Amino acid sequence: MITNHVSQKNVNLNPMRYFPKHQSLTYCLFFVSGMCGLIYQVMWTRMLTHVFGSTVFAVSTVLAAFMGGLALGSYYLGKRGDKADHPLKQYAYYEIGIGVAAVFVLLSLNVLVPVQVWLSDAFGRASMIFAIGRFVVVFALVLVPTILMGATLPILSRLMIAKLDRAGRTLSSLYVINTSGAVFGVLLAGFYLTGTLGTHNSVWMAAVLNILVGVSAWIMAKRWPFQAAEIATTTKAKNKKSKNKQSKRKGKQDLPILSSRARRLILIGFAISGVTSLSYEVLWTRSLVFYLGNSTYAFSTMLTAFLVGIAIGGYLIRFLVDRSKHPTRLFAWIQIGIGVTAAAAMPLFLKAVYSSWLQDWFGTVNSDWEMVIVMRFVVSLMVMLIPTILIGATFPLVGKLLLRGVDHAGEDVGRAYAVNAVGNIVGAMLPALALIPLLGIHRGILIMATANVAVGLVILCYTGGSRSRWRHLAPLTACGIAIGVFTLKPSAQYPSNTQGPEDEVLYYKEGMSATTKVYINHTTRAKHISVDGISIGGSYAGINDKQQWLAHLPKLLMNEYQTELSVGLGSGILIGESARHQKLEKITCVEIAPTVLEGARFFKEENDGILDSPRAEIIIDDGVNFLLTTSNKYDIISTDAKTQPEYGVNGVFFSKEYYTLMRDHLNPGGIAIQWIPLHYPPNVFQTIIKTCTSVFPHVQLWYVGRNFFIVASNHKVIIDTNSIAKKLKDPAQPFDGLRKLGITAPEELLSHFVAAEDVLREETKGSQINTIERPIVEFYDFRDYAAPETERMLANLEFVISMRNFGKGGDGIGAFSESVRAAYEAKGLYLEGYKLILSGGKKPDEIERKFIAAFATAPDNKSLRFQISEHYLQSAIDLIEAGKFNRAEQYARQSVELWPDSAEARYRYGFVLRKNGKLDLALPQYEAVVALQPGRVDLHRPISSYYLRKGKFDHAIPHLRMILKSKPEDVITLNNLGSVLAEKKEFREALKLLERAYKIAPTNADVIDSYAWVMYSSGNQAGARKIIQQGGGYYKKSAIHAKRRETMLR
Repeated sequence: MITNHVSQKNVNLNPMRYFPKHQSLTYCLFFVSGMCGLIYQVMWTRMLTHVFGSTVFAVSTVLAAFMGGLALGSYYLGKRGDKADHPLKQYAYYEIGIGVAAVFVLLSLNVLVPVQVWLSDAFGRASMIFAIGRFVVVFALVLVPTILMGATLPILSRLMIAKLDRAGRTLSSLYVINTSGAVFGVLLAGFYLTGTLGTHNSVWMAAVLNILVGVSAWIMAKRWPFQAAEIATTTKAKNKKSKNKQSKRKGKQDLPILSSRARRLILIGFAISGVTSLSYEVLWTRSLVFYLGNSTYAFSTMLTAFLVGIAIGGYLIRFLVDRSKHPTRLFAWIQIGIGVTAAAAMPLFLKAVYSSWLQDWFGTVNSDWEMVIVMRFVVSLMVMLIPTILIGATFPLVGKLLLRGVDHAGEDVGRAYAVNAVGNIVGAMLPALALIPLLGIHRGILIMATANVAVGLVILCYTGGSRSRWRHLAPLTACGIAIGVFTLKPSAQYPSNTQGPEDEVLYYKEGMSATTKVYINHTTRAKHISVDGISIGGSYAGINDKQQWLAHLPKLLMNEYQTELSVGLGSGILIGESARHQKLEKITCVEIAPTVLEGARFFKEENDGILDSPRAEIIIDDGVNFLLTTSNKYDIISTDAKTQPEYGVNGVFFSKEYYTLMRDHLNPGGIAIQWIPLHYPPNVFQTIIKTCTSVFPHVQLWYVGRNFFIVASNHKVIIDTNSIAKKLKDPAQPFDGLRKLGITAPEELLSHFVAAEDVLREETKGSQINTIERPIVEFYDFRDYAAPETERMLANLEFVISMRNFGKGGDGIGAFSESVRAAYEAKGLYLEGYKLILSGGKKPDEIERKFIAAFATAPDNKSLRFQISEHYLQSAIDLIEAGKFNRAEQYARQSVELWPDSAEARYRYGFVLRKNGKLDLALPQYEAVVALQPGRVDLHRPISSYYLRKGKFDHAIPHLRMILKSKPEDVITLNNLGSVLAEKKEFREALKLLERAYKIAPTNADVIDSYAWVMYSSGNQAGARKIIQQGGGYYKKSAIHAKRRETMLR
């Protein structure tokens, strides 16, 4: 409630207020300070998470420690700032101190690794003591610089605020300038500094800038002395009445001062606003990764959009903050506005993002990476703009509300800043620890929106002088809304890139680290698992092939192995395949997202129930951090980190530091294997090879389809063809996963070999090395991805072909048998044909000649047959999508002839045969598909329909039963199977099936007719008539139904 009023004489005020040049220079210094602050935050977060891990708890710990220091500095040093002889000189000391302390943090980072290892060994990574210890260590490390950062805004508020009636405008200017510097800092750190200067050099640069800012401020302070304003205190003012009259005579407006209760409510409300604002940032970011990806560039873009909105809001409030007659009401309505717009932002965004015009725009900019960044920024602003503008307007307004006088500017502004920073700490932790796991992203946003609305309602009802008993309804209303949100059943799910509208979702959860979904393709019945909208594993071709190679290649190259570490769980198929090898006594898998572990349980059939095996240990942790803290060593280490541009943050798995960790955690004779996709930009691909060969003494590169595999070791891996042949030919050996891909003999395996370390080092000698300090893979040049994917694949393929040629990588193959050399040469011819396909496929005859020549060179090579079959299949699919079914038929037939066990090839062949009117020829293909994949409901249905039309009921029944096995409530199938069984006089089962259909669809004309007719045929005429009478006019649209009805009613 507003109680006190005071007016002031504008005499002997801070002289800097009257010199715009001095003011502008100070603002420039504060802009640079804000820029440096965000550079520190970004770089320290990167450095510390590489030590403590990239789990959501580790990242939240770093952010909480950073914000905690800001809160302490603004609160405690804000008070001291009011007593400073010259605030600008004090500000200079703070800036110099920040620079010096930042260097100290940089030099102290090396101490953290042994501390982290000790905490892990002493208490375990999953313990609460470990989490607390990690926070204490990080907090102590960044304490001094963050405390000094937190003190800069209060001390400059004391310096710059000269009049209470313009205090809000001045605070707005300071806030906007500093936030604008933060925007520039995010852009610099996220798009340029890390990839160009590296993390340490970026911190050095920021430290130097801070020191220069401090020195400049100190010089300014020496030249322009500061004289404190002589102003009456604003509390317990004497002669208030006479002063008010004097003010009115001068035309001055009285300045409202809050009562203690109102101040407390505003501070509590501002703290809650701090909670919600950081929570919104986290929740919006988690939402937008489905549309923008989660690369470092995407995150930087989203953070920039968030800060831009805040800066705009901080600027716009300057036109209201000093003029508002009811600032507390303005604060309340802003809070309500934040809540309403935040709640509406995501639904409106989702409606817009699927609109045709926006989809068209996305399509036009997809290959232009500069425009992609602009698109990401625009999309982020679509969600964040209005709420963040209102959030940005809050601080200058609250600062003005809480200001008791110019001589208390540092203390009051510092208190407001500290309260908001404490709220930010809670807001940074709350989404991951509570909101997302308990409510999900959408409902989490709604709860935070409810909190904002509640703050606004309470402020309106309890600070306006109202004594109405109805004011108590405000908190009750907010509680009611919150309960409604808690009980609201979540319905919306974020999409996945390989998911179709008819796919069946088996599992969906928005978790702390990732949103995971498991779904079944309605056509192929293949299972997919996606993380944040990107498919990362499953039982479908391509990705399953990659998992087979990762699991089995090391076992073919080794004779003795007992332990394996797998980084990345996915569907669990990889470690499930590894577990087939009984020699393997212990498999450890590290997965960062708990929801992925839950999702992998839906692949129990595909991964052989590996998650419940006593031989398997699943650890929820960051892979790098796990290797950093464990003393265990392994015979095999496999890495299947996701490497799409959307997963740019996984570039650490291609760093020198990670390869060093793998090298140091291999047992003698051990092997590390890592997957690299063919679509990587050539310079990035070669950087990865160069980085790996700079760490491991011995490296091999293998190529399969669209996949590369690096095999690295501390010893020279001897390829023993006799041992490989024995393993592949022995049916007791668990290599079926590779045999299905045509790997049945040493020559078929070795045809995929590219080169060893000597050749790799020679061919990549001009490439850079990827490190955590200089993360080239993560901070890629936009031009790297500007080229179409096929062009990148083509360049990498040409690089591979150049290394395979005899005289380079082929020299090693030449030492083997004639059959191995022939297979290797045949694969080279195949690669030449594949190169022509990637070049546009404009020379089909030449492609065909290459493939024929490859067959002629190694006619019995099953791997070659499989690979060429896959290319014929892809050609058929492309022609089908273009509607060219006659040409597609030829390629589909060739694919089936080469690889009869390909369910996909047979399905596509059957499909084009149907399209070309050859149903009788299509049927055997469909029969072959369901023999290979019994769960294909999409094929059981047309097959059963065909047999029903032909009157071959015995052939139709098994397919109808398979449909009901997958879809037990399918009315059409229940009706068809019941009718067929009735024809065979199996009335008991027929009536049960038709009764189920009737209960599900009692108005379906076909069901009524069949149910009544079977009843009638089985001797239950009364029951049949009852069904007919209840059916009403069901028979009017069918002559058959009408004729049967007439028969049954006689």
